[in-house]
Amino acid sequence: DRSPSRGLGDVYKRQGLLCWIVWKKDYRNFQPERITKSLFLFYGIAILPFFSHVWRHTLGKWALWSPGDDWLSYQGFARKIVVDGEWLNAGEGVFVMQPLYRYFVGIYHLFFGQSPFAQHIADVWCVLGAATIIAAFAVKLRFSPILIFTIGLVYLGINFISALRYHIGRGLVENHAMIFMMLAAWFLYGMRERGGNRIILATLFGIFGYWTRQDHLGAIAGLAFLALEPIDGPTGDWKAYWDRFKLQWKVFAWYWGGGMLSVLLICFRNWWLDGVFYPTVKWHPNLDLVTHSPFPDSLYIVLTGKSWPAFPGMLGIIVTIGVIMALLSLARRQNAFENFPLGLSITIVGLLFPYAFLLTLGYAPRYCIHILPLALLSIGYFLNYYVDSLKSVSYTHLTLPTKA
Repeated sequence: DRSPSRGLGDVYKRQGLLCWIVWKKDYRNFQPERITKSLFLFYGIAILPFFSHVWRHTLGKWALWSPGDDWLSYQGFARKIVVDGEWLNAGEGVFVMQPLYRYFVGIYHLFFGQSPFAQHIADVWCVLGAATIIAAFAVKLRFSPILIFTIGLVYLGINFISALRYHIGRGLVENHAMIFMMLAAWFLYGMRERGGNRIILATLFGIFGYWTRQDHLGAIAGLAFLALEPIDGPTGDWKAYWDRFKLQWKVFAWYWGGGMLSVLLICFRNWWLDGVFYPTVKWHPNLDLVTHSPFPDSLYIVLTGKSWPAFPGMLGIIVTIGVIMALLSLARRQNAFENFPLGLSITIVGLLFPYAFLLTLGYAPRYCIHILPLALLSIGYFLNYYVDSLKSVSYTHLTLPTKA
């Protein structure tokens, strides 16, 4: 059985070990500076060998990709880049397919031959890397240790049980684009504590994220607001964000400046090769608003991973709940919403906004891959808030003196 869901059994065994550690009260791996590495070891040691076993039969072989699908197109583009030396043309005059992923496919084949093994396993690293970054964010947001491990398990479980499992190693851009977005988010969030080269890395990964999926430009731009989150103290309302923006506007100038330059480079490349100063062809099928109406079907697919009127599964329910909570925090800044990171909410808005105008074509669950980590952090924030509230109430009842 080569289904990724089979590999989740090993992950559950690791979770059982985690429960044993909690029962024995051995909390060395729950320290904030160690918990992210511990999560990577708990789950990575199970996941990476499993997928290596699943795809070991592809070593030393070339894959027969099914015709008429995007994954075959990227293989063709990669061959033109590496074999024919079309590093600028990359198989297309004006980009129709997403620009950057074909180069990664070409590099995988350049270093590892015709076998698809490296390309497949790269998707696994993206999923595992996203789980680690989610845990790192959760540590910074002061989630409880057990909740951090649980969110990591839920993220991996959804990827291995839901329809997302078919996108691991499928040869599409989504997991690569997602990890670049998460890396940009992490380095921007780290700008609060340390500057230096982090803005360069954040800008670089943001550019890669845009070049890998151009329709996620809004989300890539929205990540900049994570740099305005406070290190300590209350998050505050919109005025507090504006006050911090006036102090850290240079971060936005660097990051957004690099992003605008990346868009212009794509436009210039298309103009140089085919005389069209535009990020893609104007007749792109996802921009066909005359024969098809994208709203609200496209947003439904992004939120649920299914086409209307199919009822959402586990993936869609989690994503929808997380998105609703994040959107509510934009207007309500009281109680549980008081310290919710607005940078996370703005990023989700930036991710959803293009799909009010763009058609979602083919492989419906893939549109949830980017938004799932953000939705899980949103849900985790509220779970942590209410758990802390219950602890505070219990502590108050235990410490209040009783009347004689």
